[in-house]
Amino acid sequence: MAAVTDSEKERELNARLFHALMENDKDVVIELCRQESTSDGPLHVTSIHKDTVLHLACYSKQPHLAEELVQLLPNNPNLRLTKLKNDVGNTVLHEAATSNSLTQVATVMIAKQHLAMMITERYPDLIGAKDGNKMTALQHLASVPSKKKITEGDQRCAKWRWELPIWKEVRDEKIKHVSAWELAEKLIKHDTSWEVTEIRLLNRGKPNPEEIKDSSSQQLEEKTRERCCKKNIKTRTAGVKRDETPLFLATMWKIPDMVEKILKSYPQAAEHINEKGRNILHVAIQYCQMKIFKKVMKDEMLTRRLLRATDTEGNSMLHMVAKKRKGLEEKTSQGPAFELQEQLLLFEKVKELVKSDFVRLFNHKNQTAEELLVDNYSKLHEESKEWTKRTSENCSIVGVLIATVAFAAAYTVPGGNQSTGIPVLLSQPFFVVFTLADIISLTLALTSVVTFLSILTSPFRLEDFKHSLIQKLMMGFTFLILSVTMMMVAFGATIILTIHNKENWTQIALYSVAFLPVIIFAVTYSPLYVQLVKACRHFWKFMKKIVPDPCGSSSSLPPNESLSTIYSDPPQSRASCSRRPSTSQTTNVEV
Repeated sequence: MAAVTDSEKERELNARLFHALMENDKDVVIELCRQESTSDGPLHVTSIHKDTVLHLACYSKQPHLAEELVQLLPNNPNLRLTKLKNDVGNTVLHEAATSNSLTQVATVMIAKQHLAMMITERYPDLIGAKDGNKMTALQHLASVPSKKKITEGDQRCAKWRWELPIWKEVRDEKIKHVSAWELAEKLIKHDTSWEVTEIRLLNRGKPNPEEIKDSSSQQLEEKTRERCCKKNIKTRTAGVKRDETPLFLATMWKIPDMVEKILKSYPQAAEHINEKGRNILHVAIQYCQMKIFKKVMKDEMLTRRLLRATDTEGNSMLHMVAKKRKGLEEKTSQGPAFELQEQLLLFEKVKELVKSDFVRLFNHKNQTAEELLVDNYSKLHEESKEWTKRTSENCSIVGVLIATVAFAAAYTVPGGNQSTGIPVLLSQPFFVVFTLADIISLTLALTSVVTFLSILTSPFRLEDFKHSLIQKLMMGFTFLILSVTMMMVAFGATIILTIHNKENWTQIALYSVAFLPVIIFAVTYSPLYVQLVKACRHFWKFMKKIVPDPCGSSSSLPPNESLSTIYSDPPQSRASCSRRPSTSQTTNVEV
């Protein structure tokens, strides 16, 4: 009798589930799947064709319901998602794969069951297998742009937060991120693609352009092959084309965590050379990945080897800096002058790192790095000149207008003058505020105009965009913003002097309206001003050095300081600091 009762309850439950699925009643389906009587939850068999609740949700094209049902499943690799089949022989993954709208559902299913990890454990031979595009699984992972890194705080986050709709997308991204990172760590241990390197890896001596011109490329290749065979290093000729390694792909797609993991597992992978003769530093500079560049530069022994490498076109590390860099993310908010300054500063820092022999090295096009820099960035130089001139001219006009208003206000004081010429409101405290604010506004406005005029009369040389022009722009903007602020302070003082007997709410309203232009001006130009402040970080470092330390600490350089401290010094200080740290020190480069 009990068995009959249980059977009737199950038929009733299946009827309610089936009816709710057909009516697209998501809330009822979720509630029934959470009940204790539904032991299998979303994997409960509902139809006579052995379809589970997830089968029917996917078959009826209800992606939101299917995704919520998948979220009810535990993160367990022993789930029966790939085992439960209906009468047709389809699993839940089969049903999810039949519609583009269910792609997200299939992705979460795979992440929850750790399907990729199961494949790597059961079929290790597939780890290095390539698809139709000749890409391995690790190469695909290294080609996915980096997402937000999962922290311990995120893992300890309260469960209720993930139930909020606003966090739903973030939760799904984290599930995929964690699953992909676990897979990447597994694949990295079996990756040996970095061992197949180019024969140019052994060319670590000083460059000799005459030898390159006098000897044929075949003779040089034969000599290098002989040395390579003695050291038992795997090589491949430059004529054979091959795909980039996961290390280089992760560098190109700005995934520093994966680069760090690969180098931590195999430090010698940093010496890998691709078919173009380029190492990881070449690629990092080429694709604007300066965070990865700084990480690799921390090892001084490795840095000395990598910095002396040249590619198949004879380009040294300085030539790579001088070449136009490929950014996978366009910097739409950055002005041309800031982009040019960033390039010039990077060129200067790398120039200080490499040997003097490589500074004067010619590539196969008979160009030095400095000549290549001038040629490649001539267009950006012209754009920077035009942008700087246009900005300075517009700001000069604004400065002249403010100076005109401030000058006129000095002769039309609030309240007027007596017959003797003495202002009527001279005894009022806010009259002093008005006078000081007006004088300061006039002075700052004229100073900003002079600063912008000095920019317009400058020669606009390439090296001027490194420091001087950007610093002048920042000073001019600072004076201009302060001038506008002081002018509105003077205007506010005028209001107080003239309507001090009015109601308080009237005064507050007028004060707010008086400072509205300052707020709009600050909000409009704050992005540009922030960029100017960041671009002048070297100026702030210089000012910090010349200002006496209030704590009385010595300003002399310690004997064991890093190279980054020396490189941040002004040119005068660098001229006197010709010593370099010993080989046992760590090289830190600030870019």
